[in-house]
Amino acid sequence: MKRVQRQETDRASGTRSRPGDDPRPLVDKIGRFVIQQSMSAVPAWSTYLALDPVFEQEVLVHVVGDQVFSTATAQAQFEEAAHAAKVLSHPSIVPVVGAGNSDLGPYIVYRHCPGISLDQWLAEQPGPLDGKSAAGLVQCLADAVQHAHQRGILHRALNPTHILIDRPETETEEDSEKWLPTQVRINHYAIGFAQQENEAAENDRLPALAYRSPEERGGEGEIGTTTDIYSLGAILYRLSVGPPPAGPDLRLNEMPAPWPMDDSLQAVCRKCLRDLPAERYPTAFELADELIRCYPDPSTTGRSGRGLKKLLRWPR
Repeated sequence: MKRVQRQETDRASGTRSRPGDDPRPLVDKIGRFVIQQSMSAVPAWSTYLALDPVFEQEVLVHVVGDQVFSTATAQAQFEEAAHAAKVLSHPSIVPVVGAGNSDLGPYIVYRHCPGISLDQWLAEQPGPLDGKSAAGLVQCLADAVQHAHQRGILHRALNPTHILIDRPETETEEDSEKWLPTQVRINHYAIGFAQQENEAAENDRLPALAYRSPEERGGEGEIGTTTDIYSLGAILYRLSVGPPPAGPDLRLNEMPAPWPMDDSLQAVCRKCLRDLPAERYPTAFELADELIRCYPDPSTTGRSGRGLKKLLRWPR
């Protein structure tokens, strides 16, 4: 069969820009990172494809304009989160390999990983995923979130645009239009929070509103680890049901049944989406375990799996 050549860019971070798209000057270096090409920008942000000479790998450098942050405190929080995120090392997290300040503004650097955003991939699908595939994907994300939480790091902006997925290395002409991810990674630790602070990107934030917890949207509770768990529940809803309606008064957990998902999976989803943080899963670890129990492995029947997380792989 004829092999299809893959032609992808990191669409989760932006497509390659045409001359004049980026209002900022192209510089030779930012920190130790050697700029190769300017990428497309959103308001008050610039992204550069660069080379990390230390590890000889491609990276994406995101530079934040001063106008993004409404207060000096917000900028300091971003810089602290960017440096803290460098400790994250998990197969389902896009690595942060650098952070600092430059003449253009604060910046954060991610390894350039292959793939497209989950949001874009879902838009190309004919309908929701089956329950087992949706549970497997969110379980992988929950495992990564737990890794970050154990290191005191919140994402605070988990949604399908900040999740990167990859396809098989090779494809046939027949299956090039229909494929399942082989890798899922959480992208944009630290930068997602900063995007929320950017008043110029108000329209860009509207589709992501449904994935933000009540305490993030309206200050109805303390922001903590269960804030990310709410977002994981909203992602599970998107995978299994469809796009959630966005609005400032949205309460996904109060939407009437039937949801087109198994009862056990629906119970997990609704618990993640509780208004009160204390009523959600206390840890992402417990959410991951609950997702595994929704679709147990027949080979482990009769054996206790409590406290053990078996990674649910995507079907090949």
